[in-house]
Amino acid sequence: MARDSSRDAHSGYVGSGSRLSGRLNAPGPFNVNGEFVGEIHSEDEVSVGASGNFDGRIHAQRVVVEGGGRVSGEIAAQDVIVHSGGSIAGVAVQAANLTLEAKSDADGAHFQIHRDFKRSSSQTPGAPVPPQQAREPENANA
Repeated sequence: MARDSSRDAHSGYVGSGSRLSGRLNAPGPFNVNGEFVGEIHSEDEVSVGASGNFDGRIHAQRVVVEGGGRVSGEIAAQDVIVHSGGSIAGVAVQAANLTLEAKSDADGAHFQIHRDFKRSSSQTPGAPVPPQQAREPENANA
């Protein structure tokens, strides 16, 4: 049986077809290709893959939503990237840098973009990310 090398680079992995719920503290990158409901804290990257579905709160240095991946809930990260075909629905996003590629979906998302935003472990876990008055992010590519 061939080994999946994509898992080697991550501290954790939820595989396609798997479901996980709860609160997770990941010391390194974490990949969601199945279904995750709850909260993830990572000092590194959290990626939601093509077959991934995340519902809850993500606190990370970087959040990447691949094409086909879906996030609903809250995101607090230095960098948030939603690739073409990826979706963030009803999400409150707090970040320094936001990239929405063409053909990505940000239905009902609220953005709070701060150039000096620093996501740190001193933020209160579980604290709500306040929605902002509707405005276009300065560096969003839609």
